[in-house]
Amino acid sequence: MNKNYHYFVVKTLAVYAGFGEDDAQLIAHFSQQIDDFILGGRVLITQRPPEFFTANGYAREIGKLNLWLFAPHPTGIDDVSSVMPEYQKNTIAPFHFIPAQTLASIDSVKPVDRNKYRCVCAGDPGEKLINTLVCDAVNAVKTDKNQTTLMRLGMALHTYADTYAHCHYSGFNGWENHSSIKKAVDVKTGKEEVSEFEKTFYEKLPPIGHANTGHAPDICDYDIELAMKSKEGAGFEISRSNKESFSKCSREILDLLCEANRRERFTEAEWQELRGRLEDAEDVKKETDADKLAAHWGKCFTDIPYHYNKGDYFYISAYASGPSGTQPPENTGEDAADIYSPRNDAVQLSYIVTITQADEAFFTYNQIAYEWAAKVAGCGLQKISDGEAGTYLKKAGAVNAGGDSWKPRTDLALMVQAAGFLYEPNQDILYSSLTNMQRLAGYCKAYDELAPAIGSYIDSEPIYFVYNGFEWMIELWKGQYGIETGCEIGVYKREAGKPLDPLEKILGKVYQCVPNADMPIMSFRLLKGDRKLFTRGPEKHWWLTGFRWGVYSEPSDLSVYYTVKFKDEGMCRAFVGDESSGLKGLGYSYERPDSLSADFVFSKPFSPQPEFRTESEETLRKSNKALCAEYNKIKAAHEIAGDDPNAFNEELLEGASEDLRKWFGGLNSVRAKETLLRSKTAGLRKEA
Repeated sequence: MNKNYHYFVVKTLAVYAGFGEDDAQLIAHFSQQIDDFILGGRVLITQRPPEFFTANGYAREIGKLNLWLFAPHPTGIDDVSSVMPEYQKNTIAPFHFIPAQTLASIDSVKPVDRNKYRCVCAGDPGEKLINTLVCDAVNAVKTDKNQTTLMRLGMALHTYADTYAHCHYSGFNGWENHSSIKKAVDVKTGKEEVSEFEKTFYEKLPPIGHANTGHAPDICDYDIELAMKSKEGAGFEISRSNKESFSKCSREILDLLCEANRRERFTEAEWQELRGRLEDAEDVKKETDADKLAAHWGKCFTDIPYHYNKGDYFYISAYASGPSGTQPPENTGEDAADIYSPRNDAVQLSYIVTITQADEAFFTYNQIAYEWAAKVAGCGLQKISDGEAGTYLKKAGAVNAGGDSWKPRTDLALMVQAAGFLYEPNQDILYSSLTNMQRLAGYCKAYDELAPAIGSYIDSEPIYFVYNGFEWMIELWKGQYGIETGCEIGVYKREAGKPLDPLEKILGKVYQCVPNADMPIMSFRLLKGDRKLFTRGPEKHWWLTGFRWGVYSEPSDLSVYYTVKFKDEGMCRAFVGDESSGLKGLGYSYERPDSLSADFVFSKPFSPQPEFRTESEETLRKSNKALCAEYNKIKAAHEIAGDDPNAFNEELLEGASEDLRKWFGGLNSVRAKETLLRSKTAGLRKEA
C-alpha cells in the first residue's frame, strides 16, 4: 500500500473512531512514517542517546566527550539497502512482510520451510504474530493515551495494513517471491494498467518482496492476477480485488481504533455508508504527492483536515561533512536540517553525518522500531561492534582525499564531488576519483543487467582470467549515461573457487575492487567515429573513467583504445589469456608494447549484452537524446561555454524538465552501475 492508504485512509478511520484531530493526525502520520524513515547505517551524535540505545549496544561513545556513534533503525524500504540480508531481516520483513510467527522459530526447524517466511493476511484464520503485536499497541492506548502509545499504534497499523497488500510474499530474497503479473485491471475502466514492458522489467528484478510484480499489489482500485511459486518446482495463482481486500482491512482497522478509543464498533449499516465514501476517495490510482492527495481527500471528506509532511514530528539539527570541511548538497525540496537529507545525500555518499540535537520523538520512534523488529525476529538485533567506530571514522576520513586543484563551489558541483567525481577543465570532462566510495561496492553481473533502469545505454565487456589464486575480471564500458558520453575500465577480483553465497546466486559473482597493491597503470583514448573526445591516464587506478556532458552518442559510435600495464609479466600473460579466457578467449586483437603491457581496442563487444538493454534501446535512445538537447539549450541560453559543474546552480535548472532535474538530482546513481548496491554489499565479502 502507499501513502493514499497508510496516511489518508488511516487518518479518516481514526477521526471516525472518535479520536480528536491531534491524536488522529499523529496515528496517521506514523502509519505513513514507516515508509519514509530510511535513515540507516551509522551517524555521529553529540548528545548522549537514551539509556535504551546505550544499554543495548545501538550507540557507543567513540573517544571524545559527548560524541557517540549511533545506529538509527530504518523502517522504510531503501532500494539500495534492500539487497542486504540483514536489512531484509531487520526492516523489510518485520515492518512490511511480517510472517505468522517469529523468524527465530521459523529458522529453528531444519531444513527451513521458506513458505513460513510468507506474509500472512491479518484477517486470515489462525494465530498470527501481527494480531498479537497490534493488540498490544491497542491495549497500550486504552491504558494510557499519549504520544508514545499513539505513535506505536500508528506504526503497528502500517504493518497490519501491509499484510493485506503483501500476503503470500516474504521480506527476503528467495524463490517464494518469484512471481509475475498476469493481470492488473482498473476496476472502473476495465483497462489493463501495467504495460508488457513494465512486466518484463519487474520479472528481472531480484525476488525481494513483491519486486517482481511492481506496485500492482499496492494500488487500491486494481483487480489483479499473479502467478507465484509454492515450492521451487511448482506454482499457484492469486486472483484478488484490491478494493475488496483493502476495504476488509479498513473495517478491521476501524474496529481496532474504536477499541483503542473505547468506543462502540460501527454497525454494518454505518460501515457500509462509510465504506462507499472511502472507496470513492481511494480511487486515485498511482498518485503519491501528499499535497495533491490532501486536496483530493479534502473534497471527499470536507470536515477532515489532511496534511502530511514526513518531518513534522521530528526535530533534528544535523550537518554532514567530508574531508577539509566539504559540504554535501541537500536534497531538492528538503530542509537543511531534515534527517532524510543526510541519509540520501551524505550517508550513501560517505560523508560523516553529525546530529547535534535530536528531540525525544526521534529517539522514541527508533526505540519502538528496534523493539518491534526484535519481537518479529524472536531474538536480539545486531549491535555496534567494539571496533566499528574507529573503522567508520577512518573510512569516512579518506573520502575524496587528494590534491586535485578543482574545487566545488555550487550545489551541483558539491553533488558531483560527493558522488566521488572531479572535473578536469583542460578537457572539459568529469572523472572518478581514486577514493570514490563505489570502491566498496565491487562488481556483480546485476549492475550491467540493471544499468538501463537508471538511464544508461552502454556496451559492457567483462574480461575474465585466473591468476595467483584469484579470479580476476577487468570490465570495459562505453556509451551514453543520461546527458553524458563516456567510458570506463574497472579492475576486480575474488578468491578462486570461492562458493557462491545466497545473494550471489541471484546477482552473480561479487568481485572486490582491487586494493592499491594490485592496481595496474591504465590509460585510454575515447573516439567518436574518427574524432577524439578525450583521453585519461596513464594513471595507477582501480576504476579509470571519463565523461563528457551534453554529447550524445550511440554506443556503436564509440571506440576506446586501452593500454593496461600490470605489476608483473605473469599477470599480463594471464590477462592476454588463451582460447578460453582473457582477451584471446573473447576474440580480441592486441599488441604487447612491452612484457608488462597490453594494448587493445574496445569497439564492438564480443560478450552478449544484457537482455533488458536490447528491449529498452529505443526508449533509452529517445530519452537520452532529449536530455542532451535540453541541457545544451540551457547552456546556450545562459552563455555557458564548458561543463564545469560550478557554472550551474539551482536557479538555472528551475525551468528544466522533470527528467533533467531528476537526472541531476540523482547524479550519483545515474553516473555508474556500481551505485545500485554501493557499499551496502560490503558485508558480503572481506577485503582481499
